[in-house]
Amino acid sequence: MIEAITTYPVRVDGSGPDVRVRVLGPLRVDVGGRTVDAGGGRQRELLARLAVAGGDVVSTDALIDDLWHGEPPSKALGALQVHVSRLRRVLEPDRPPRAPASVLVSDPPGYALALAPDALDSRRFAALVESAAELPPAEAESVLGEALACWSGAAFAGFSDASWAAPEAGRLEELRLVATERRARARLELARPDAAVPDLERLVHDHPLREGAVALLVLALYRAGRQADALTVLHRTRRLLADELGVDPGPELRELERAVLAHDVTSPPAASGTGPATGVEAPTGPTAGIDAVTRPTGRGQREQPELVGRATELDRLRRRADRVDDGTQLVLVTADAGAGKSALAAAFAAERAADGWTVVTGRCPEAAGAPPGWAWREIVDAVLATHPADPATAERLAALEDAGGAGERTFWAGRAVVDLLAAASADGPLLVVLDDLHRAEGETLQILRAAVTGLAGAPVLVLATLRGAEIGQDLEAALAALADPIADRIGLAPLGTGDVVMLLERHGVAHPSPATARLVAERTAGNPLFVRELARLIASEGVAAAEHTVPAGVRDVLRRRLARLPGSARSALSRIAVLGRDADVDVALELAGDPDTGLDALEIGVLSGLLLEPGPGRIRFSHALVCDTLYEDVPRLRRARLHAAALDALVRVHPDDAVPLGHHALAAGTAVAPDLALDLVEAAGHSAAAFGGHREAARFLGAAVGLAGPAGASLDRELSLRCALVTALAQTGDGFAAIAARRDAMARARGTDRISDVLVSYDAPVSWTIRPDQRVDRDLVALLESELDRTTDVALRTRLLSALVFELEGDDDERVRSASAEAVALTEDHDDPVLRCVALNGRFFAALGPDLWHEMQSVGTELLERAAEAGHAGYTTQGHHVLCMVEAARHDLDGAQRHVDAAIAAAPAGQLGMTLGWAEVYSAMRALIAGDLERAEAIYDAVTERLVATGSVNGYAMGVVGRFVVRHAQGRLGEVTDALEALADRLPPTFGDFRAGAFLAAGRPDRAREVWRPDSFLSRSYYWLLWTSVRAEVAVGLGDVEVGRRCYDELAGWAGMLAGVSSGTVTLGPVDLVLADLAALVGRPYTERVAHLRNAVAVADAAGAPLWRARAEKALAALAAEDPTVTP
Repeated sequence: MIEAITTYPVRVDGSGPDVRVRVLGPLRVDVGGRTVDAGGGRQRELLARLAVAGGDVVSTDALIDDLWHGEPPSKALGALQVHVSRLRRVLEPDRPPRAPASVLVSDPPGYALALAPDALDSRRFAALVESAAELPPAEAESVLGEALACWSGAAFAGFSDASWAAPEAGRLEELRLVATERRARARLELARPDAAVPDLERLVHDHPLREGAVALLVLALYRAGRQADALTVLHRTRRLLADELGVDPGPELRELERAVLAHDVTSPPAASGTGPATGVEAPTGPTAGIDAVTRPTGRGQREQPELVGRATELDRLRRRADRVDDGTQLVLVTADAGAGKSALAAAFAAERAADGWTVVTGRCPEAAGAPPGWAWREIVDAVLATHPADPATAERLAALEDAGGAGERTFWAGRAVVDLLAAASADGPLLVVLDDLHRAEGETLQILRAAVTGLAGAPVLVLATLRGAEIGQDLEAALAALADPIADRIGLAPLGTGDVVMLLERHGVAHPSPATARLVAERTAGNPLFVRELARLIASEGVAAAEHTVPAGVRDVLRRRLARLPGSARSALSRIAVLGRDADVDVALELAGDPDTGLDALEIGVLSGLLLEPGPGRIRFSHALVCDTLYEDVPRLRRARLHAAALDALVRVHPDDAVPLGHHALAAGTAVAPDLALDLVEAAGHSAAAFGGHREAARFLGAAVGLAGPAGASLDRELSLRCALVTALAQTGDGFAAIAARRDAMARARGTDRISDVLVSYDAPVSWTIRPDQRVDRDLVALLESELDRTTDVALRTRLLSALVFELEGDDDERVRSASAEAVALTEDHDDPVLRCVALNGRFFAALGPDLWHEMQSVGTELLERAAEAGHAGYTTQGHHVLCMVEAARHDLDGAQRHVDAAIAAAPAGQLGMTLGWAEVYSAMRALIAGDLERAEAIYDAVTERLVATGSVNGYAMGVVGRFVVRHAQGRLGEVTDALEALADRLPPTFGDFRAGAFLAAGRPDRAREVWRPDSFLSRSYYWLLWTSVRAEVAVGLGDVEVGRRCYDELAGWAGMLAGVSSGTVTLGPVDLVLADLAALVGRPYTERVAHLRNAVAVADAAGAPLWRARAEKALAALAAEDPTVTP
């Protein structure tokens, strides 16, 4: 079986005995110039099987499976070894006992033939044909004659029906036909038409539908003065095409016929495979003769069938189209598999095209095996076909094809897509259809967000279809970010009985009875795909198939439909299903086995509605369930081997498609050698990362780390893989996994010169703490400091310093300040804007605190500038985060909101979840300030749940703080004691103030004193003002004058502020409310207490905080009751 061949470098060194193997005819072996007997049937089959591999290793499992046709004896391995031993004696009769074999060699996991380059006639033949392509006619004729002389019969005669031989035999036969045509063409160019005619007549006789050969024969006959014979050949071919295929001759033959009749035949085409007189490439490869599958037939587009049962949904889409001039809209069509999402989109697209719109479609294939951003590649190609891009835009669009610079690549590609679509929509309305959006990976979603937001005022309607039950984290975050532009969400309801009747009739069930219609509607739940499949079943098996044996699910119907196909076609389609729903025809034929069988299978698939033709050279299963059913019905062991075969086919046809190669290498399991699998999976991981598909990259790189051991990879390579994995995980936003992966990498790298690479491998913007449970990893800190003592390299040192900041923020303020200051100084004049962003990201954590807050504006502003220079969406998002906090500290909540919105728009896929998290937390804080406490609590709870689910480090702590401030504002703080106690072991010592405050509110002062740690260090970070205010309130509640006095001195400089608001997440209210209580506790002048309360009223007024205004006014009223000179 071809699928079990694992591709290795050909083992050819020209040494060893003179052994020649001939397979272009009956199998023959020459040793030392003499023909020898290759042995019995199984032994000859083994030699032929190894010859098919052409020097590549064939695993023992594959040999056993192929030689015994899937039914091996119990001791097959021993029997195989016997046949190998006997064959070795035939091939190397003079090899000394126990000497290693040099022809039939052992190479884990199997065997291979190590022959000289020209010792295998099939290889020699192919090389001669290839070399002749560049030669002048006289030399080409000679070389092609030598090549064709290699043949003495059918390739692999006696074995060509075997599944493992058929593809290679078919390939060689096709190459023989090409060689015959090329030799004939050379003879025509040498003005020797009489010499060309005999070969061409024989070729056309055997292959009468091969239009390229027919064209050459007609030219040869015409040049030989046989115009009547030439016309006879043309007329016979025209009749044969009509009778056999129901088509007319292609344009080349039609033009040639006109030229012969007019005596106006030009010289024959010079290039191999070109059509007569026109220079258009004629079909000469494995797909020749199946234009109906891979190419337009010239008979026009198939009429769009009338949509059944979707009038309401279509009207909703039309209403959105009527408002296209209002600006870009996004419409989602959601439903389960088979409900008709794509059919609705296609019908709507056909209407819009008829109305003069530009319509383009992109489909999201299975992410596991497709290049990232594939849907946008299809859309861009479609737009460029009618709206060529200007040179600058075209250059940036190249980023969709070329990996280069991860996040920067997607950033520039997104902008280029916006520019292209904007230019296209300037000529009229544009409809962009994104099919199967639930399968979209990070880059596709990021470009979608860029397009929808960037085209805000353009007449563009984006229609996306998706399965609601299959929305993953990335898509959920993207849709949340696009909440405003989403103009409509259309869910498809089940078809009614009347619609079911229409579908049954349309698909061959004449006049279904009401009982049948009701039964079908009930059993299918109105799913159109299920109804259509049942209709086909009824049409072929009778109404009883529905009335008495309705299958339980659509997959069962599909299985029964597939069972009616010829066995060879069903087997070929099962193989092709391994490639996924969309496939390249050439790759599919490689997998299908025998090319003729494969072509027949494709044609049957198209005619039966199982396959579609989305474009030249492409096939697509009509529905994902068809592909899934075929795939799932393949046994697991065989499935793995089919993935190995798909890998082998892709290596030959598309060797640069790294992501699909990696997908099949993984899915093949042990059918692919570990070292080869590691190479391919690693390349897939790096390719996915370069295209912005970080989640996919993490999957591949994690698998590559697992393969490193079995593949015998060096420690250096393993550490490179581990570093790349940490970066990919960090870029996805899965902080927990990234930190854990870095810890594992540190353990492996300890004591090596790669430790510094591991330490800086968390390479992603950092908005919040990334320390699990906020605990400092002292071992990591020691390693970072040690490496800093050893390195002077600016780039490495900057990244080490920033990594140190991220580990020590909130714990060692002084070291955070000094490390971040050094990083900023090192990069002051550095020409790498991304490195400067890394340094500024570190400085952000130093400037967050009260001592360096004055730097926050400049840090945020420069982050935006340098990120824009680099085209780095992640640091653009971080810059807006910083400036959001700056505006919040000024109590300009609307200004902060503008930065929130900009951050969401810019966020790359991996950062989007975290960005939406802090954006929603900001909205919770605004609700808290506005006094909408119920809404604030709901948002805090929902965000906490999402952050924890998406791997955000310490997401649970946000929930604790959020619930605390809400209960504080409600005057119900005692209700959070149980929650705080449950998390006591995970919370840092500073949360002792929170616990004490809750116990005080619950009327348990003794317990409050037990848990309170008033001397514990409060980091001067973004929560310092909030933390200190809570400590101050506990001091007031417990009457601790000493702590109260200390808190008053620390807080006095922050009068006029909302405690914690600068974090953009939570606030305890005006600091002046706390200062007023502290003033009473420590015996400050009465007037100071009044002044603080009046200031609190002013702050609450300015911020729009009615609860805190009311609280301050109540306190003033109480003071007024005590002292008439005080006015509330």
